Amino acid sequence: MRSILIAAAGVSFLLQPTPAHAREVRRLAPSSRWVVNYAEDNCRLARSFGTGSDRVDLLFDRFFPGESLRVTLAGTIFGPRNVRVPLEPGFRFGPAEDESKVSAFGALLGGAPAIVAISHIRLAPYTAVEFAALKKSYETDGSFEPSPIGVERERAATWFEVNRLVKNVDLVLETGRMDRTLDALRQCSWDTVRAWGMDPDQQKKLKRGAWPTIPLATLFNSRDYPRKMAAMGQQGIVNVRLIIDEQGRVESCTIQRSTRPKEFDDVVCANLTKRARFSPALDENGKPIRSYFGQNVIFRMD
Repeated sequence: MRSILIAAAGVSFLLQPTPAHAREVRRLAPSSRWVVNYAEDNCRLARSFGTGSDRVDLLFDRFFPGESLRVTLAGTIFGPRNVRVPLEPGFRFGPAEDESKVSAFGALLGGAPAIVAISHIRLAPYTAVEFAALKKSYETDGSFEPSPIGVERERAATWFEVNRLVKNVDLVLETGRMDRTLDALRQCSWDTVRAWGMDPDQQKKLKRGAWPTIPLATLFNSRDYPRKMAAMGQQGIVNVRLIIDEQGRVESCTIQRSTRPKEFDDVVCANLTKRARFSPALDENGKPIRSYFGQNVIFRMD
């Protein structure tokens, strides 16, 4: 069965902590510096840990200002024979934060086996109250804004744990304190907004962001799955940015990052540009303003 899923950007709906388990814990020291990739359409933090066959590349992608991160892990240790199926790892910033459980799929990154998380995470998972309010908000107008995690908790986070992904091994990547690193990512995110032709100061003060008047999940069905990709069993994730004008119309659609092939990208932008309808963003005075909206679209073979 083939399906197309609309994922709420920046939200993981699988946040239950998992009981402790007896497995080897492999701690990997950094083998490179953090690198911030200031791309035109998204920002990426990257760092390598370990060496040789133990090397792991950790990538955090952020597509819009906020606190959400999409995790990608690459290295020979993530080859098909080494990972647990289904791919449902747990990620945790230690030592103080709770675990976020996500779903993921296998890919290649620079020729190396990689694991790409479908769900986005934050440094700290949402509390039960925040999660309920956020989920309700996504069903209405998207107006709920959780409290910021804060610099102190970012500073206290010094490692990133990967659970239940590699058979018999959990990984601990010694990231060092995350406050300065995440601050660089924040600055990058607002720089991209400026590159999109918008004033970051205005966008920071929005009374309300652009929000779809028609649930985006209704804009796709299994018939939209590219036939060639379905025949090949090809799956993918497409991160897309829409510019919404003052009338709530889709002004443009840009693929920010995609696992490709291009057939998936074409379907996403064609459907959203033609079918999506929005209430425009409102500035601090309640006046309609040009803004942006982000979405993840997942092509999956069930």
